[in-house]
Amino acid sequence: MQEIINQDITPPTFLSFAENAAASDPQMTHVVQRFIDICRRAGFREVTPHALRLWIVDMILHDFKPTTRKRYFAYLYKLFRQWQANAEAADSPFETVKSEVELPGGETSKIQANLEFLQRTISPLPHVTGYEFLLLFLYLFYDPTASLNDAIELTFDHNIADIAQLDDVIDKLRASSRKKYVFGLNQGKKRSGQIERETLKMLHSSLRINGMSFPGEFSRSSITALWIAQAIKIHVPLSDIRSLLPSLPPEYAFLSILPQQELSPARRLQILRYVANSVNNKSRQWFVMRLRKGSTATEVKNYINNNSKGQFADIEYFYPTHTLVREDTRTKKKKREEVPYLPGILFFRLRTNQVTPLFALIGHLAWCYRISNSPNSPYSTISRGEMRRFQSQIGLFSSDVQMELISTEAMSIGQQVTINGGGLFEGYDAEVLSVHEGEGNREYTLRLSADSFIRITTLRLPSALLTPH
Repeated sequence: MQEIINQDITPPTFLSFAENAAASDPQMTHVVQRFIDICRRAGFREVTPHALRLWIVDMILHDFKPTTRKRYFAYLYKLFRQWQANAEAADSPFETVKSEVELPGGETSKIQANLEFLQRTISPLPHVTGYEFLLLFLYLFYDPTASLNDAIELTFDHNIADIAQLDDVIDKLRASSRKKYVFGLNQGKKRSGQIERETLKMLHSSLRINGMSFPGEFSRSSITALWIAQAIKIHVPLSDIRSLLPSLPPEYAFLSILPQQELSPARRLQILRYVANSVNNKSRQWFVMRLRKGSTATEVKNYINNNSKGQFADIEYFYPTHTLVREDTRTKKKKREEVPYLPGILFFRLRTNQVTPLFALIGHLAWCYRISNSPNSPYSTISRGEMRRFQSQIGLFSSDVQMELISTEAMSIGQQVTINGGGLFEGYDAEVLSVHEGEGNREYTLRLSADSFIRITTLRLPSALLTPH
């Protein structure tokens, strides 16, 4: 009978064994509990080399001396051997990582102190010293995966990470349509090595003026170290930080003991946006509101204008409509009517921190979509890339979407073009019938090719949507 009872008893996991054993040793209870918490947050049910490395990194980040780390590690290893004697355990994960316990930590205290001065750089005014270099710093901070050379070679038609704060940086530098590079650093006039050295020098000087101090030689990795410090501060998983970055700065070289895992593009973007929003949640983003029954887009706009006392002065709306021609069945007369592409849906662009106050004001007229059904979940946002693709399909654009001209020269009457936007007419060939010069824009009346199989034969589109043959 005793043998049967023993067979029915399942040996405890090491985590539960260690928790019970440490309860009788008050000096070590907090050590074991910290390790268990790290394992559970990371989803480990058993002790593994990865779990131990997360614990070692956590101790380094909390400035535990190598001798203290070694003592705590030895205690936990002792508990493991005690548990191992009563359980059929595999090879010890402690032996795998014991050489890493005394790894030197980095000089992270000054990097963490720089976070206090980060807010000074978030919204630089155009007249401040080093304005463009502060924007370059923000670009490199918001996207720690971009190299310095990536930023130097960045042009306005490059695809960038879909992060609202990056869009804000680039928008502030759209001073001239003739400007090729986002950051004017004498590209093409100087060698790349010289540009990099001079850029780093100016970056360092601009950040020092704003109170920051960097140990050792200033480099691109100095900004990456600042991003890591912020990511750790807001509890981004350490494994994700290690996996996201192509290389680690010297101050955080100890993170290299963590395995570099493959992150999905969606997860990578989620992390970048989370860190960017944690330091700057004032970037304007696109949201979607649903009009309540009986409400109209015009009514909502008027109510905000008349009752917000200017609180939402920088709000932008996008309510795309198109012309529908109907024939009156009784009189046989044709009637033109403007109807929305998406009835009941009003897009609006606003600072993230202003959305909740907005719907406290207009909640009786509309509600805003969230990422889930929970009333406390974040509001759903639409990236600028998604808005650009949608607007390109319907041929209508909001002010924040920049359409780059294929050619700055006027196309001539009779010239063949291809439509690269405009909804139903996307991809069609057409002939220019007439040119319309406006204030800051140029539009063309087109005749579609005879083989287009569309009853409408002429239409008018802006030049940004046309590619000349």
